Amino acid sequence: MQQIYEKRTDRLITYKQAAEAIGLPYFKIQRAAARGVIPTYSILNGRKYVKLRDIEALIQANH
Repeated sequence: MQQIYEKRTDRLITYKQAAEAIGLPYFKIQRAAARGVIPTYSILNGRKYVKLRDIEALIQANH
């Protein structure tokens, strides 16, 4: 079960999907990514993505 969860959190997702999954406003994800607090990943279309595990690690580190 742990392996399935790790695969889900390691997937690239949009800022909107991340915001919905975490329960935060979209702009907070966008702002954190723009400031470099959350690592972003770009693929061929130029859109930026994040990994849910990176956001969860940031939340854990700040609590």
